[in-house]
Amino acid sequence: MWGHCWRRVQYQRVPGGGISCIQVAQASTSSRSSAAYCLDLVRRFDHEHYLCCLLLPQGSRASSIALRALNVELAQVKDVVSDKRIGEMRIQFWRDTIDLAFKGTPPQHPVAKELSLAIHRHQLSKHWLTRLLDARERELGVSTHLTTSDLEHHAEWTSSSLLYLTLQTLGVQDVSSDHAASHVGKAETITTLLRAVPYHLSRRTVHIPMDIISRHGASQEDFLRGEATQAVKDATFDLASLANTHLQRVLHSLV
Repeated sequence: MWGHCWRRVQYQRVPGGGISCIQVAQASTSSRSSAAYCLDLVRRFDHEHYLCCLLLPQGSRASSIALRALNVELAQVKDVVSDKRIGEMRIQFWRDTIDLAFKGTPPQHPVAKELSLAIHRHQLSKHWLTRLLDARERELGVSTHLTTSDLEHHAEWTSSSLLYLTLQTLGVQDVSSDHAASHVGKAETITTLLRAVPYHLSRRTVHIPMDIISRHGASQEDFLRGEATQAVKDATFDLASLANTHLQRVLHSLV
């Protein structure tokens, strides 16, 4: 997952039942720079945001890519671990890493190093980073969203938090911009969820909120069977409409 030049993080239990994350990643003499590593990570696993980051001013670009690289690392935890406790250990590693990054002493991990530079270059808010970590940890034990409110809350703490941080890298801090970022984050999360339906079905999971599914008389089994019933179509359209509603609120605020 980290490429051929980096070793993985090792975890161990410490007296008292706690967990210690030991960073053993070290670059070989032929390794690429941390910035290049982050850029490649985002390009491979979050291509849309990779393209968006390329359009940002040079002073913001590297920091925004570091933030997106962090999100890739966090988002992949749920997919690569089957034991919730192992997932929590990985999230804890990133909690410890962010604490060290704010102190200016990040572990020798490419994402950690670039994140530390971004934090001190733009005085990034730890609050938004903590919300991102909390949301990624909560999703470890959740197979689906029960309500649209649950989904929107998750979007606010993940996608919207990343957008707030991106605004900070641009030196933009005002209520109107944050309001737009909040709705864009929700629209983005819902759209991403809809695009990922085939992938989730291949893993026998359904992430469309249960309240929308029930509202239209559908069931998770209908989705898992791949049946394009009218109820399935209506539930999907309902969720897509919610994403459009958030997008329209942003557009109206710009008029």
